[in-house]
Amino acid sequence: MSQIPNYPPPLTVSNVPPVPRSRFKSGCACGCGTSLLIFFLILCFGLTLQSSSTSSANRVVISGPDSPFKDDCDKVAVIKINEAIMETDGFIYDQIEDVKEDSTVKAIVLRMDTPGGSVSASDYFYHKLTELRKKTNIPIVVSMGSVCASGGYYIAMSCGNENEGVLFAEPTTWTGSIGVIISKYDVSELAQKVGVKEDSIKSHELKGMGSMLRPMTEQEQTIFQALVNDAFGRFREVVYTGRKKFNDDHDALTPLATGQVFTTKDALESGLIDREGYLEDAINRAIEMAKLDREKTQVFTYTAKASLMDLVISSQEKLKKTEVKEIQEMAAPKALYLWQ
Repeated sequence: MSQIPNYPPPLTVSNVPPVPRSRFKSGCACGCGTSLLIFFLILCFGLTLQSSSTSSANRVVISGPDSPFKDDCDKVAVIKINEAIMETDGFIYDQIEDVKEDSTVKAIVLRMDTPGGSVSASDYFYHKLTELRKKTNIPIVVSMGSVCASGGYYIAMSCGNENEGVLFAEPTTWTGSIGVIISKYDVSELAQKVGVKEDSIKSHELKGMGSMLRPMTEQEQTIFQALVNDAFGRFREVVYTGRKKFNDDHDALTPLATGQVFTTKDALESGLIDREGYLEDAINRAIEMAKLDREKTQVFTYTAKASLMDLVISSQEKLKKTEVKEIQEMAAPKALYLWQ
């Protein structure tokens, strides 16, 4: 008779051997715990940054008393607009709101270095600054950097036409570009070659006006031109309120409102700006207009604070999001006060 093999007894709850602690298990727990701790610290740090101020703008003193928190001295705020003006929130908005809440700010210098941007965003910041100037009765002086064109020039008109000598431009500045453009791309021939066609379901044929996948119809061109004309009329009215010369003589603006950019020399001769000068010249003019003591006046500007998203999201991920956003914006017709 053959011998029955000696198999081990089946495992049951009572005879399952204890699992030893492995270095892998303890290391995994330690690693996960460390990662969670680091994330928690980053989260708390980011929330601390955000809760320390409702604004993303951080003050940096340029001259005068050193402390940025000195409350017993008059101040001149240098608001920087050095980007394409596409949104109504963000750094520009935060700077304006910070000034609005500080009664010790007696004058504003707009430091402009921008090609302009969207019609709505440009008009919004013009409105905010004009409202601030009228409510607080503080002067606004403009200092133009390398470019102050289109929507940038539009915002600069918030200085008002009551005072002379408030628009400064550096010797190499390009300014002007008074006009409106709706960017629209026609890729219908390319789409036909690669076999792409539009097949949208629309409530009306005009719902798809401005599509990149077909040429515009005459009716669409007429409608878009009317939109441009309306925004252009608004631009001219804003310039009248910001430049006394053109308010007194509307026709004098016509040859200048062609979308052309001008050098500082040409802008001076035509009356688009008041003086050639640098940032310090604009600051001195603001102090003069506000009747302040130069030695006792604190002049400050802003830098953007780091947000929680800046700490957590990598630059590569932000770049990908930016690329997607730009493609989406290119696909949609948009009225712009922008020099392209």
